[in-house]
Amino acid sequence: MKPISIAEPLSQIGEGPCWDDNEGQLLWVDIMKDRIHRLCPETGSVETIDAPKLVSTIIPCASGGWLVSAYHSIFHWTPGKKGFEEVLRLENLPSDVRFNDGKAGPDGAFWVGTMDMAEVKAKGILYRISPDFQYEEKISGIICSNGLDWSLTHDEMYYIDSHVPRIQAYAFDSKNGTLGEARTAVTLDEKSGLPDGMSIDHKGMIWVAEWGGSRVVRWNPADGSQLSVLEMPVPQPSSCAFGGENYETLYITSAYQGMSDSKRSEHPLAGALFHMSTSDMGIRGRRPFRFG
Repeated sequence: MKPISIAEPLSQIGEGPCWDDNEGQLLWVDIMKDRIHRLCPETGSVETIDAPKLVSTIIPCASGGWLVSAYHSIFHWTPGKKGFEEVLRLENLPSDVRFNDGKAGPDGAFWVGTMDMAEVKAKGILYRISPDFQYEEKISGIICSNGLDWSLTHDEMYYIDSHVPRIQAYAFDSKNGTLGEARTAVTLDEKSGLPDGMSIDHKGMIWVAEWGGSRVVRWNPADGSQLSVLEMPVPQPSSCAFGGENYETLYITSAYQGMSDSKRSEHPLAGALFHMSTSDMGIRGRRPFRFG
């Protein structure tokens, strides 16, 4: 399995890939450059949109448009229209904490976490934002809130704090969005990269990008076993998501954040978007959940 790169534009921190099944396009963000990118796979063209500062993730809304997290705020954005409408701001967040990864859940809420921008102190929190934009804290004591997804039956939520070498699974009630007892779904090797963004396939297996590990790994969350490894030509793959026809394309974002000039010359594709067909493996993803 060899991923194919889409080298332009290179992202300082590419993150949050999400498939738009209405338009047949992939959207992702560059956190440090405050941009949203939108790929049309048919033509290979990429549109770049200026976004709010420290944009970190983007999710589809059931009523149309997208929700975008950026620094301390949540915005609503409609492609083709100018501007981002702020719909929620968390006034209590410290200046050195920002939103990071997030997804719409099977309960129709926006699950999005925060992180200590120095990635040292456990200041982060995972929030659940309801369709009426009320929010509640779900998990606290996090250094870097990152990848999350839900089991095929919606009775578990998988969750990553990048500075903890494991993937947690929480009992999940999809009717009211409550979390129950937690278990360790996967124990990670601390010598490999930091666990970052994740996605689930139609067999219930989870794919996790390893920042600093140059790979994306497929895990079985039922028994914690490693199923396959996709070696990447860049040191910092950051997240992954399924898209394309029948969700048989795996898209992978990456970053060049923190890399020296010499390191970047060794890895000229650092920050590129990658894609790989999973049809030969008999694997596909699923349609993203929508907010509301």
